[in-house]
Amino acid sequence: SVYKNEILLQSLYKGTEPPDAEKVMMLYNTMIRKVPGRKEIDSYYCLGKILLRVEKRKEVIKVLNTMIKTTPEDRSIRMWLAIELHNQQGYREAEKHFVILLRQRSG
Repeated sequence: SVYKNEILLQSLYKGTEPPDAEKVMMLYNTMIRKVPGRKEIDSYYCLGKILLRVEKRKEVIKVLNTMIKTTPEDRSIRMWLAIELHNQQGYREAEKHFVILLRQRSG
């Protein structure tokens, strides 16, 4: 159920131990199929942070791209996405987001 996933997500996010990669990927596979509503953005943010902790960087980018579709105006998500892309040598993709961030700032 949605609640079970949310509870698992929160426990993995708040846990001090490294999260169980299998559980993380199970959550990821469930969540990435949906487009989050605005109310669910926080859950996807938590998922992104947890994925980072288990070194699933390509999945982090997918989660961030999903979030950006829902909240294109969110500068912090876009910045995280741009940096993550840049760190993974996705320079051209990263540049697009940096350009948008700069344009938003001046606008």
